[in-house]
Amino acid sequence: MPEKIAIKNYLVSYLSSPESTRQDKQVVKMMILLLAKIAKLAWFDDADIKNGLVPDLSKILMSNSNEHRLVGLEAIDQLVVEMTYMTKMKNLTLNRRVSLSFRDSALYEIFKNNLHFTKTLLEQLNNEFGQNSMQVIIDSLAICLETYLKCMQFDFVAILLNETLDEPSQTNVPAAWVPLI
Repeated sequence: MPEKIAIKNYLVSYLSSPESTRQDKQVVKMMILLLAKIAKLAWFDDADIKNGLVPDLSKILMSNSNEHRLVGLEAIDQLVVEMTYMTKMKNLTLNRRVSLSFRDSALYEIFKNNLHFTKTLLEQLNNEFGQNSMQVIIDSLAICLETYLKCMQFDFVAILLNETLDEPSQTNVPAAWVPLI
C-alpha cells in the first residue's frame, strides 16, 4: 500500500510540474493511465486517494499555461474512464464498490468543475488570437466535452454487467445533478 501512495504522489507532483508539458505526449498519457489505475486499485486503501486526488488534479487546471491545463484535463478524463469500466479486479463486488464510491465522492465535483472550466475556455477562445494557443484551447474544449459525455454515460446504478455494451440505453442521473443539467 505505501508503494501505491508514493507512486500516486510522484505522478501527481510530476503532472503538476511544468516538466509534464515538455515531455512526449505518449509518456504523459502513460503516466496519466498509471495514475488512474493506481487510484482505482487503491481507492479504499488511503483517504488521500479517495478524497484528495480530484482536488489535486483540479489544481492543475488553475495553471497559467494552456498546455498544462490540457494535461490536467486529460488526467481527469482518464480517471473517469478508469472508474467507469469494469476491470479485472479480484471480484465484481469490489469493482462496483469502487465505482459507486467514485460516483458519490468525486464524479459530481468533476462534472461541476468541468462546467466552470468550459466557460473559462470559451472566454479564452474569444480573446485569443495566437494559432498555437488557439489549438490548445480547442483541444481542451474537446476533452471537456468528452468528459461530459463520459460523466453522463457513467453507470450510476451499477447495473451494466455487459462489458461489451458500448452505450447504455438510458441515463440515470442523480437528483443533485438536475440543477446543473
